[in-house]
Amino acid sequence: MSQTNKRMHLPITLKTETIFEESFVKLEKDLLQIDAHPPYPYYSLRTHPFAVAILATTPSGEFLLIEEYRHPTKQVLLSCPCGYIDANENPTDSACRELLEETGYQAKSFAIMGSAFPYTGFSGQKTIYVSATEATRAAAQKLERSEVISPLLLKPEELTKKIKEGVQVDGTLCTALYFHSITKEYT
Repeated sequence: MSQTNKRMHLPITLKTETIFEESFVKLEKDLLQIDAHPPYPYYSLRTHPFAVAILATTPSGEFLLIEEYRHPTKQVLLSCPCGYIDANENPTDSACRELLEETGYQAKSFAIMGSAFPYTGFSGQKTIYVSATEATRAAAQKLERSEVISPLLLKPEELTKKIKEGVQVDGTLCTALYFHSITKEYT
């Protein structure tokens, strides 16, 4: 147990009930209690425990990104290819599969840059961030029915310009770019 956990009074779960479940989404309501305080409800989204996000570059150094319609925002966002990691699949195999499905590109090498929990307020899903290098066009996209995705090649300076101009960006891309920047510093 960490020093922090020894100092903190963490809640205990008194009861858990499923509020909604369909497809890959489950909404749960936990009844939590900390010490002698009254219990309180906490809602969590349960989905695949692991996802992968891929920051790919081409042989000429362009970023292979995507523009994707994200229904909760009702907007097309600039992002990077992402998807769930299937059971018994390692993150780099998942990255290879998702990159091909969402963009039609294959890469020569894949490396894990880092991981993060992007939705900690309501989900325990962990995202593994993977770099893919020397990505080249190999096939047509194989999108799921709910995916509206268009691949986009951008030079680093073009990406910087778009972000400075206020293009709507998915937070997954921001985290991928962060990991990319610190990975480059130490390699």
